[in-house]
Amino acid sequence: PQARLVIDKFHVVKMVSEALEYERKKLQKAVEKNERLNIKKSMRWLTLKRPANLSEEEKYELDLVRKHYPEIALAYDLKEAFYGIYNETDKYSAMSTFEAWSNVVPSNMEAFQSLIKTVHNHYEDIFAYWDASENITNSYTEAMNGVMKVANRIGRGYSFEVIRARILYAKRARE
Repeated sequence: PQARLVIDKFHVVKMVSEALEYERKKLQKAVEKNERLNIKKSMRWLTLKRPANLSEEEKYELDLVRKHYPEIALAYDLKEAFYGIYNETDKYSAMSTFEAWSNVVPSNMEAFQSLIKTVHNHYEDIFAYWDASENITNSYTEAMNGVMKVANRIGRGYSFEVIRARILYAKRARE
């Protein structure tokens, strides 16, 4: 009865990556075919990477994106700034960082505006992440659910007990 709903960090930051993708695709539709193919091939993975994970060549490519596609550069910077919310050490700093972030998002970036609306609609549950003594996620549970779904697909016809035993007693599970 005293359980607290906390929206997992993974799902929140996934929404901002999807907003970036939406903006990239919107730009991609507006340019000529040759340029569109170049944008699709190079820019997608480049903009999904975090700055610390970029190689020197990728940093150079990102600088070219900034020069030729300022809309995508802005969307990338917004994504990174949003990720920074989760670097905050306390709830109130995270909330004020989000509010500052939401005030700089241009009104014509629909996907980011939709993200702002979603965060406001689930504000308490998203920022409850900082109420826990440890900032944890549900990633392990979700990964295990995925493993069970795969085992269920592979073992059509098995009973629940057999699938459960395969999951629990597999060599990987014991490790």
